[in-house]
Amino acid sequence: MKRIVCFFLLFFLIGSNVFSQNLEKLYILQKNDEGCLFFIHQQKLTVEKNSLAKKDLNFDVTLFCHKDSATLRFTYLTNELFTIDSLTIHTEKESETFPVKSLYIEKKKGTWHQRIELTMPLSSFERMYAQEVPYTLNLSKEDSDTSISYRYSKKEWNKKKAIMRDLFLLFSFNRK
Repeated sequence: MKRIVCFFLLFFLIGSNVFSQNLEKLYILQKNDEGCLFFIHQQKLTVEKNSLAKKDLNFDVTLFCHKDSATLRFTYLTNELFTIDSLTIHTEKESETFPVKSLYIEKKKGTWHQRIELTMPLSSFERMYAQEVPYTLNLSKEDSDTSISYRYSKKEWNKKKAIMRDLFLLFSFNRK
């Protein structure tokens, strides 16, 4: 019986170290007179097949304590110029659309680079990671039927969701 207990204890200790994540490398916290700024380093979403996008999407997030908002910034790449004016987040229960601000558009070596920024309520950003299935980010333009979609791979989703829950918890502790 002692061997079984020792085995499970050893498995638990080794397993917790293997699956734990060092959160310190994933964010920067800065406090100022107005509250705090919580910067979450890049997250990677996979581009869906048959898309105009040339690469996967990497985005970073800034959470502001005093504004209850999240600001996302990302650059998407296309072979043909495709400007967007909105981003829609599709979850298993709802969809929300937000206007985007284009920071710059440039062409490098035959590829169009467009840097985008959008601000959304903090509650909307938190809901993105409260789902059982990965959300989809859909970049679109009002007068076009064409869009670009990105999402986490199913393989990565549970890991990313758990990490973001831990980061949201850290953020909530620092808001006080």
